[in-house]
Amino acid sequence: MEQAAHRPHDSLGPKALAIVTPFVIVGIIAFLVRIYTRITPVYKLDASDYTISVAILIEVIVYSLFIASVVSGLGRHSYDVSPQESIRTLQYVYAVMLLSTLVPAIARISVACLLLKFASTKVWRTIIWFIIGIQSICVISTEVFQLIQCRPINAHWEEVPDAQCLSAQHIWICGYATIGNIS
Repeated sequence: MEQAAHRPHDSLGPKALAIVTPFVIVGIIAFLVRIYTRITPVYKLDASDYTISVAILIEVIVYSLFIASVVSGLGRHSYDVSPQESIRTLQYVYAVMLLSTLVPAIARISVACLLLKFASTKVWRTIIWFIIGIQSICVISTEVFQLIQCRPINAHWEEVPDAQCLSAQHIWICGYATIGNIS
């Protein structure tokens, strides 16, 4: 009992937010400057601007969910988090996991759309469209895999009798493939 009284009650959540927040702010500022320069003095937004706007919107949602997960218990010791907070935290983390894989893929598609403007030959345009297609297929397959990892889906964040989840080896393989796609 005395040992439980001396447990630390610190949290890594605020530290993680302190690391991530400057990058989010710089990214949003760069995005706003880009959009500003594309609409003034003449409005000239194109597919690359719209796709990066979608990526930024999703990133803001991911960041908000990350904040919510820290508030609900992410980064704290398990003995400091109630079972209800733990479930809520894991729900937020699952949503972050689902949405965060979209952002880099959509950003790469945005760059490819930008490169389409500079492609002078049909071969280059075909290659760029092929890359856009590959990116789309990769991110869709990653999302589908994340959705089918466990049946029912709520087995990701709580104990569910007779839940069926893929083996850790399958999840690791998909994780490595996702990392390869992201980088």
